Amino acid sequence: MRVAVRRARLWDHSSTVGGVAVRRSLASALLASGVLVTPLAAMAQEAGPLEPLGMRAGAFLLYPRLNASAQFDSNVYAEPNHENSDLAFVVRPELEARSTWSRHALEALIFAEGGFYLDETSQNYLDFGASVLGRVDISRMQALRIGLRAARLHEDAAAPDRTPGNNSDVTKYLNLVGSLTYRHEFNRFFVQPGITVSRNDYEDVPGFNNDDRDHNRYAFSLRGGVRVSPAIGVFGEGEYRITDYDQTPDDNGVDRESKAWAARVGVEVEMSRLLIGEAAVGIAHHDPDDNALDSTTGFNAVVNLTWTPTPLTTVAIGALADLQETTVTFGGNTASARFRKQVSVSVSHQLRRNVELVGSASYMRDDFEDTARSDDTISLGAGVNYTVNRWLAVGVSYNFQTRSSDDNNAEYDRHVVRGGIRLQR
Repeated sequence: MRVAVRRARLWDHSSTVGGVAVRRSLASALLASGVLVTPLAAMAQEAGPLEPLGMRAGAFLLYPRLNASAQFDSNVYAEPNHENSDLAFVVRPELEARSTWSRHALEALIFAEGGFYLDETSQNYLDFGASVLGRVDISRMQALRIGLRAARLHEDAAAPDRTPGNNSDVTKYLNLVGSLTYRHEFNRFFVQPGITVSRNDYEDVPGFNNDDRDHNRYAFSLRGGVRVSPAIGVFGEGEYRITDYDQTPDDNGVDRESKAWAARVGVEVEMSRLLIGEAAVGIAHHDPDDNALDSTTGFNAVVNLTWTPTPLTTVAIGALADLQETTVTFGGNTASARFRKQVSVSVSHQLRRNVELVGSASYMRDDFEDTARSDDTISLGAGVNYTVNRWLAVGVSYNFQTRSSDDNNAEYDRHVVRGGIRLQR
């Protein structure tokens, strides 16, 4: 899968805990267009008879796309009882640009996405934004990687920090992310400092003040290691994170600002197209500024691997264990941090040149520190994509998600069935 591999190489050495947040945020813009985006984007690899050719614009290739789908959601508000089901139509135009330079690299995406429900119109949304990923090859042994993103997005009803059962309006928020990473290799050794700055600004919804959630985050990282072979490098890294909330203390009198650090050892892997990615394990510490909130130390892990056992099959493996910010309160207690543990696997197999089967599974556990609440969320998905020609593709998918929680109001079961088309150039 050449496009996926090229992107992995562009960003495979970015920072981890803070960097993971950045990569996930950027990926959400690139891949959140519904049933067709992830699998069909992966199918657009080489200029074969079924792949889009793009349009030449100087040193860039432009790829315009239009995704349109209909989806049935059995539980629009992710509620434990009195579930509201509805049919929604989702439209997503986007324009991607890729450089064709022999040196340096640049990719950019502009997108908009609108979701329109038949009955639950309060959940209608309009997302839009742009992202840029770039690499500057200073020399054969030095590279600078830059990531920028600006988007106005909406929060899913199942988001843990969203008020359960809030059936008024969808929560919209502004998300800004910038990252800068420098990599210097000398002989078999390498060093990689990086910085990530992000901003989340949430809009209020009727009956709920989201100003308490607005915050800036600053992450500084340093990685150093050695290549034990051309395909494998081992490293150690550290990261320091500062989270700065706009409203301190919040409406409940809690100072949610915090400092956090993490230290890990790991391995970078680039075995041709067989196995690409990185894995690291270590320890993390989260220290809230408010003396009433306890500091937390926990296991830390980041795994992002792409395995291609055959030319027709690709397996993506991910894992995360990290202490994260949260605004959750439960049982009269305020959570000092969210300890998230997550594992996921997705499989894509080309049954034929124009028929692709996809499947995914994930498990996520959130422990809200200093409270009695823990959430366990399981997701299962399957789908098929059919490429009619280089301009048209169709697909259907099914996803099931269930959450069990100590907070009865946060539990839910959800079935989502999607079907749609993609027009591309």
